[in-house]
Amino acid sequence: MDIRIALDLDPRIDTDVTGACNQGLLSSMKHLWKVAELPSIEIRVTDTNERQQLGGETPVATVSLSAHDLFRSLGGRRSRQQLLDFDWVGEQQAVVVAADRLVVPFFAMAPGEVEPSTG
Repeated sequence: MDIRIALDLDPRIDTDVTGACNQGLLSSMKHLWKVAELPSIEIRVTDTNERQQLGGETPVATVSLSAHDLFRSLGGRRSRQQLLDFDWVGEQQAVVVAADRLVVPFFAMAPGEVEPSTG
Protein backbone atom coordinates (compact mmCIF):
# COMPACT_ATOMS: atom_id res chain seq x y z
CA MET A 1 0.00 0.00 0.00
CA ASP A 2 2.80 2.44 0.91
CA ILE A 3 4.37 2.22 -2.55
CA ARG A 4 0.96 2.67 -4.17
CA ILE A 5 0.43 5.92 -2.27
CA ALA A 6 3.93 7.10 -3.17
CA LEU A 7 3.15 6.45 -6.84
CA ASP A 8 -0.18 8.29 -6.54
CA LEU A 9 -2.12 5.09 -7.28
CA ASP A 10 -5.33 3.86 -5.67
CA PRO A 11 -4.09 2.56 -2.30
CA ARG A 12 -6.79 -0.10 -1.98
CA ILE A 13 -5.46 -3.62 -2.13
CA ASP A 14 -7.39 -6.48 -3.75
CA THR A 15 -8.85 -8.23 -0.69
CA ASP A 16 -9.28 -11.53 -2.61
CA VAL A 17 -5.55 -11.72 -3.31
CA THR A 18 -4.62 -10.51 0.17
CA GLY A 19 -7.08 -12.99 1.68
CA ALA A 20 -5.56 -15.89 -0.24
CA CYS A 21 -2.08 -14.88 0.92
CA ASN A 22 -3.32 -14.57 4.50
CA GLN A 23 -4.80 -18.07 4.40
CA GLY A 24 -1.43 -19.54 3.43
CA LEU A 25 0.43 -17.56 6.07
CA LEU A 26 -2.15 -18.38 8.76
CA SER A 27 -1.96 -22.07 7.89
CA SER A 28 1.78 -22.02 8.61
CA MET A 29 1.32 -19.77 11.62
CA LYS A 30 -1.23 -22.15 13.22
CA HIS A 31 1.37 -24.93 13.26
CA LEU A 32 4.13 -22.69 14.60
CA TRP A 33 1.83 -21.12 17.21
CA LYS A 34 0.89 -24.57 18.53
CA VAL A 35 4.51 -25.80 18.66
CA ALA A 36 5.60 -22.62 20.48
CA GLU A 37 2.69 -23.05 22.94
CA LEU A 38 1.66 -19.41 22.64
CA PRO A 39 -1.56 -18.05 24.18
CA SER A 40 -4.63 -18.47 21.96
CA ILE A 41 -5.78 -15.46 19.97
CA GLU A 42 -8.81 -14.72 17.81
CA ILE A 43 -8.19 -12.69 14.66
CA ARG A 44 -11.09 -10.75 13.14
CA VAL A 45 -10.50 -9.44 9.62
CA THR A 46 -12.65 -6.32 9.41
CA ASP A 47 -12.94 -5.88 5.64
CA THR A 48 -13.80 -9.52 4.89
CA ASN A 49 -15.70 -10.41 8.11
CA GLU A 50 -13.49 -13.50 8.54
CA ARG A 51 -12.43 -14.95 11.87
CA GLN A 52 -9.43 -17.14 12.57
CA GLN A 53 -8.01 -18.56 15.75
CA LEU A 54 -4.41 -19.32 16.59
CA GLY A 55 -4.03 -21.75 19.45
CA GLY A 56 -6.46 -24.37 20.64
CA GLU A 57 -7.96 -23.03 23.81
CA THR A 58 -10.24 -20.12 24.61
CA PRO A 59 -8.52 -16.99 23.23
CA VAL A 60 -6.92 -14.68 25.78
CA ALA A 61 -7.25 -11.80 23.31
CA THR A 62 -9.04 -10.78 20.14
CA VAL A 63 -7.55 -8.46 17.54
CA SER A 64 -9.51 -6.74 14.76
CA LEU A 65 -7.64 -5.49 11.71
CA SER A 66 -7.86 -5.21 7.92
CA ALA A 67 -6.73 -7.98 5.59
CA HIS A 68 -3.84 -5.76 4.49
CA ASP A 69 -2.68 -5.13 8.07
CA LEU A 70 -2.95 -8.85 8.83
CA PHE A 71 -0.80 -9.66 5.80
CA ARG A 72 1.81 -7.09 6.77
CA SER A 73 1.78 -8.33 10.38
CA LEU A 74 2.17 -12.00 9.45
CA GLY A 75 5.04 -11.10 7.14
CA GLY A 76 6.92 -9.32 9.91
CA ARG A 77 6.31 -5.82 8.54
CA ARG A 78 4.83 -4.35 11.72
CA SER A 79 6.69 -3.34 14.87
CA ARG A 80 5.66 -4.50 18.33
CA GLN A 81 4.13 -1.06 18.96
CA GLN A 82 2.20 -1.20 15.68
CA LEU A 83 0.82 -4.60 16.69
CA LEU A 84 -0.20 -3.26 20.10
CA ASP A 85 -1.92 -0.29 18.41
CA PHE A 86 -4.45 -2.50 16.59
CA ASP A 87 -7.98 -2.84 17.99
CA TRP A 88 -7.57 -5.39 20.82
CA VAL A 89 -9.84 -6.87 23.46
CA GLY A 90 -8.17 -8.89 26.19
CA GLU A 91 -4.53 -9.51 26.99
CA GLN A 92 -2.84 -8.09 23.88
CA GLN A 93 0.44 -7.39 25.67
CA ALA A 94 0.78 -11.07 26.68
CA VAL A 95 0.12 -12.23 23.11
CA VAL A 96 2.44 -9.76 21.40
CA VAL A 97 5.28 -10.36 23.88
CA ALA A 98 4.86 -14.14 23.62
CA ALA A 99 4.80 -13.94 19.82
CA ASP A 100 8.22 -12.27 19.91
CA ARG A 101 9.58 -15.74 20.66
CA LEU A 102 8.23 -16.94 17.36
CA VAL A 103 10.31 -16.44 14.25
CA VAL A 104 7.98 -16.65 11.28
CA PRO A 105 9.65 -17.83 8.09
CA PHE A 106 7.88 -16.63 4.98
CA PHE A 107 7.45 -20.17 3.67
CA ALA A 108 7.14 -22.22 6.85
CA MET A 109 6.67 -25.93 6.41
CA ALA A 110 5.40 -28.47 8.90
CA PRO A 111 8.03 -31.00 10.03
CA GLY A 112 8.69 -33.67 7.45
CA GLU A 113 7.28 -31.73 4.50
CA VAL A 114 10.67 -30.80 3.10
CA GLU A 115 13.59 -33.12 2.46
CA PRO A 116 16.97 -31.79 3.62
CA SER A 117 19.27 -30.60 0.86
CA THR A 118 22.16 -32.91 0.04
CA GLY A 119 23.99 -30.59 -2.25
